[in-house]
Amino acid sequence: PPRQLSLTRVEDGGAGGGEDLVDVEIATPGSGVVLHLRFPVVWTAAAVKEEVRLRLGRCISSQRLVLGTAMLDEGRSLGEIAEEAGQPLPITLVSLAASPVLTGSFDHTLRLWDLENGQAVRSLEGHTGPVLCVTSHLATRRALSGSTDCSLIEWDLDTGEAITELRGHGATVPCLSVDWANRRAVSGSTDHTIRLWDLDAGEAVRVFPETGCVLCLQVDWDTSRVLSGHDDWSLRLWKLEASASAAPLEWPGHSDWVLCLTVDWQLHRALSGSADKTLIEWDLQRGCLLQELSGHSESVRCVSADWVSGRALSGSNDGAFFLWDLDDGCVLRSLCGHRGAVMCVEADWRELRALSGCTDAALRVWDLESCEATEIRGHSGWIR
Repeated sequence: PPRQLSLTRVEDGGAGGGEDLVDVEIATPGSGVVLHLRFPVVWTAAAVKEEVRLRLGRCISSQRLVLGTAMLDEGRSLGEIAEEAGQPLPITLVSLAASPVLTGSFDHTLRLWDLENGQAVRSLEGHTGPVLCVTSHLATRRALSGSTDCSLIEWDLDTGEAITELRGHGATVPCLSVDWANRRAVSGSTDHTIRLWDLDAGEAVRVFPETGCVLCLQVDWDTSRVLSGHDDWSLRLWKLEASASAAPLEWPGHSDWVLCLTVDWQLHRALSGSADKTLIEWDLQRGCLLQELSGHSESVRCVSADWVSGRALSGSNDGAFFLWDLDDGCVLRSLCGHRGAVMCVEADWRELRALSGCTDAALRVWDLESCEATEIRGHSGWIR
C-alpha cells in the first residue's frame, strides 16, 4: 500500500480543554535536556518530531527519537508509552548526518557539499563547458561527469583532481551511468551515439550508433540493459551485449523531446518526462504506456519515483516542483520555493528527503513530510 507521508494521532481528538497531557523531555547527546514539551495523550511521536522541527530546526526525516535503548514506537500514543515509561518521557533526539552530495553546474564546475551546514567542501574544475551530468561513488571517492565540452572526466573526490579525461563524443554529453564495481560507464550524447567505456583503459569499447540525440538514459548493469530517451520523442531499450546489427526496442508515446528518466528495473517500471509537458509511466516487460501525468505548463526536466510508496517528484521549466500519487495519477502537493526552472532532483524516499537544483543557481534540500526546504548557494550558474 502507498506509504503515508505524515502521521499525527492514533485516534481523533485535539488539545481541547480538560484533555489529559503527557510531559516530554527532549535531550541531545552531549547537551542534555534541550526541550520540555507537553502533548495530548492520544498524539504520537510525529507530533514530537514536528515540534522539534519548529523549535530546533531539525528536518523531520533526519530525526531519530530514542527511549531508553530502543527507537520510539511511532505507532503508539504518547499516553500508552508514558504508562510504561513514566513521566516526563525521557526522549533522546539523534540526528542523522547527511552524506555529502556532488553537483554540476553551468559555471563549468562541480561542487561537493556538506548538506548539514550547507557549505561546499570542495570545488572541482576541469571542464571547459557547462557540466550537464554527474554521478559519484562515495565508497571509492570517485565521480564521473559529462559536459557540453564533449568530454567525460573521472574525479578524485578527496583531492578534487581530474584522474582521466574520456574523449570520443563529438557533441554535448547530457547523460551517463557508471558500474563502479567493474569500472564501466555508459554515456549518451547529442552526437547521436551511446558509448560504453572502460574506465581503467580510458577508452570507449563500443559505440552504438543512433538516429537522434540521446538526452537521458538509465542502465541496469545486472542485465546489461539501457533505456534511453531521444529528441525524436521515443524511448529505446538496448542490450549492451547484443550484436552490432541488433536493433533496440522502440517505444513511442511522447509528442516532444524525452528529457528525463527514472527506472525501477526489478519492478519493470519507468517514468519519463518530456518537453511535451507530460510524464509517462511505462511497463518495461510489455513495453507499453500505463498512464500519462499532466499538470506542468512547460517542459519536464527532471523526475524521481518510488513505486513501493507510489510517489514521484518532477521539476519543470515552469518552476513547479510536484509530488505525485502514481496510483491516482494526480498531484499531491506543489513544493514552492524555486525561482526558475527545476533542472535536477534526487530523492531519498525512505527518509522522505529530496535535493533539487535550479536555474536560479540554488540547491534546495526538501523535507517531503513538511514540504519545507533549506536553500544552499555556491554555484554561479544553473545547477544541472
